Amino acid sequence: MRDKRVPPALRQFVDREYEHYLGGTHGTVTIARLVLEQSMAPGIAFVLADELEPTGYYARLNDTSIMFVAYPGAVVRIDRSEPASAEVARAVGRLFLVEASHMRFEEMFELDHPEMHPDTDAERDAG
Repeated sequence: MRDKRVPPALRQFVDREYEHYLGGTHGTVTIARLVLEQSMAPGIAFVLADELEPTGYYARLNDTSIMFVAYPGAVVRIDRSEPASAEVARAVGRLFLVEASHMRFEEMFELDHPEMHPDTDAERDAG
């Protein structure tokens, strides 16, 4: 977020906030977990898209089968049952200079931060 906080209109949905180290030039960011009705997710994703830094970051909202990834001024819908939709989200993310290691969307349906779990395939392969 440009001002590093959840926009005031969304504060009512914040369930939890915590620090997360992204590494590289990004350092530490604050992650906010929002709890809201599924039907609200697309609209909230566009609110987030309007608040993001111009490059390097995204926000996501997901349940167990659908994920909305917000980039600056754009939102991509990922359907867990359609692998190509995650590829589209990564292609859009590259336009905003998001690091590939931060776009492991398929794994994010199960793990909030797959890069922190060394038992995932990507971490085993990198090690």
